[in-house]
Amino acid sequence: MKHFYVGVIALVLGVCGVVAWWDEFGDFLRGFVPVVLILLGIAAIGAGIRKGSSTAESEDAQEPNASPPSDEGQKI
Repeated sequence: MKHFYVGVIALVLGVCGVVAWWDEFGDFLRGFVPVVLILLGIAAIGAGIRKGSSTAESEDAQEPNASPPSDEGQKI
């Protein structure tokens, strides 16, 4: 229950701070949001490159015209 009270107090103080210093909060967001978007873009590009290279490697490892093994003859 102690965490709940601390959370409520933090929420109230945060809302009061945003309301009292709205102009400074807007300035912060105008500077912070582009930086976050740049970092997220770099992470997305890196994930796409990593996934693309792993997909290309797995395609190179398979034989051409190879079909996946079928489960028709196996009993469970």
